Amino acid sequence: MYWAYNDHRQLVAAVQAHPDQTYWCPQCGAVVHVRRGRVNRAYFAHESTAINVDPKETAQHATGKRQLVTLVRQAGYSAGLERSLPTSRQRPDILAGRWALEYQCAPLSAATYRHRMHGYRRAGVAVLWLLGSRYALKRTLSRQTAQFLRWRPQLGWHLTYYDVSQQRLGVAYDLWQAPFLPLRVRWFWTTRWEEFVAFLRTPRTLPVPTISAAVISHQQRQLNWRCQQPVWWLRHLQEQCYRAGVPLTMLGDLVGRTYAAPVYQHGGLEWRVAVVLRWLGRARLPVQSRIWPGIVVDQRVSSADYQRLVLALSRCTNHPLISRIKTKK
Repeated sequence: MYWAYNDHRQLVAAVQAHPDQTYWCPQCGAVVHVRRGRVNRAYFAHESTAINVDPKETAQHATGKRQLVTLVRQAGYSAGLERSLPTSRQRPDILAGRWALEYQCAPLSAATYRHRMHGYRRAGVAVLWLLGSRYALKRTLSRQTAQFLRWRPQLGWHLTYYDVSQQRLGVAYDLWQAPFLPLRVRWFWTTRWEEFVAFLRTPRTLPVPTISAAVISHQQRQLNWRCQQPVWWLRHLQEQCYRAGVPLTMLGDLVGRTYAAPVYQHGGLEWRVAVVLRWLGRARLPVQSRIWPGIVVDQRVSSADYQRLVLALSRCTNHPLISRIKTKK
């Protein structure tokens, strides 16, 4: 293949393509990359299919689509399977009016996800991602699952699911994270599409959870133990703290005092260390880069996380690290 679309939906010849940019196949919309050799002419090739898709998962996807379109139609909506969007040539699993429903069971790269979202925005179609069993929540959030996170005032950070075995729709909402603690999540399940939509729209107040002193002590012990393990990102974090003149192990009961949005990598530990060191006046590490790639975070949400942690820190007047720094000042 010698032509492919760029980010602006313009056809680009392979001989003119930049190797560091992402391109998309004009036929199927999948991500392609330019290939060049000493003999052969430059061409575009599809991404490697080294990730094996379980045949059971393929059957899950096909069955789930049929079940979902039936649920939507039973609620009184007009819906169809694999209808093509003329402006972007995309074919969502289910199209219901100006809504596209994507039942995601297989692995999805960040580049393909961004391409699909861009196509839906160009077509003026809102999209709802319903996740399958591959994306079931575990103790911590994976990069693959994090890209589907959304935020609404009535739901907080949330994910939407479809359980094909029990034919029910689910919402994992009010998601919070803290270092070395399991994800804090609330669940809603229903077998009716109209109840699912009503739950997504119903206003509700979601209080910010708190962390007890006993749990903070547990976080400190976990940090001390993890710092002895050969984890590359933790070693890098230790080096940053060392250059700032503050041992990472002394920050254990400071970084874990509040819950935060589940958008920060590694349970939010890197983000929290950056905030604490900045608050102590020891270093100005980048804070925004600690967010999972591909997630758009409203400034008000990230500011609220920051203010909660800073407020908790301001109450730690008897902490030995804070006392030592104040004495030096």
